[in-house]
Amino acid sequence: MPSIKITSAPAGQAPLEVRQQWVELILPLDAARIDTRVQVGVLGGAPSLENIDGYPVNAARAVEILAAKSPEAAAWWRTNVPISGSTTFVFGKQFCELVD
Repeated sequence: MPSIKITSAPAGQAPLEVRQQWVELILPLDAARIDTRVQVGVLGGAPSLENIDGYPVNAARAVEILAAKSPEAAAWWRTNVPISGSTTFVFGKQFCELVD
């Protein structure tokens, strides 16, 4: 399954110190969620423009992977964002690279 490696702190509504914890993580792409035309910010409202048309990942799986690196950052996501099995995070292409 194709994946992305986060190379720099992604744009978004989470605090910078939380977003920085994504750096260096490898996240599997969510092939079922390739259509990212309808996006909202994780705390509501408009998404960060830098993430429009980015790479979709399953949010629950991404936070699970994040928890291994930073339980505190994962706790922020679990506390502040309603995450279900169908929730998708979109990472802007400029913040990551494709990996196999």
